[in-house]
Amino acid sequence: MKKITLLIVALLCSIACMNAKTEDSKEVAVAKGLVHRLIPQYESSFVFKVLPNLEKDRFQLSSNGGTIEISGNNANSMAVGLNYYLKYYCHTTVSWFVADKFEMPSSLPAIETPVTIDARCKNRFFLNYCTFGYTMPW
Repeated sequence: MKKITLLIVALLCSIACMNAKTEDSKEVAVAKGLVHRLIPQYESSFVFKVLPNLEKDRFQLSSNGGTIEISGNNANSMAVGLNYYLKYYCHTTVSWFVADKFEMPSSLPAIETPVTIDARCKNRFFLNYCTFGYTMPW
């Protein structure tokens, strides 16, 4: 009976680890997809990693050789990290409008000192809370 219990526990632990890896890879795939859509010419220059789940969202930026590493506890945090890098290192801004082109530097600037930024609040939302009632229908 003891061996069966240990076997079941080991099996459940391995399933939990596989699910965590699958979730991590989904988060990374979403962040990579964002780079692919925004700046496909630099796609191979970015590496995304998942940080452990925290009370608040967090992203970290660093350089490793010729690549920019963006880590976050979820895809949204990684996207905010990418935006931070584009704004403060590449000095460019991504707009809502497809016609507003943004210019990238010829080579990606390195991050001399790693950056870690936590979200200011625990819960965040996209757009203004009344956007769906006032703006989106039109």
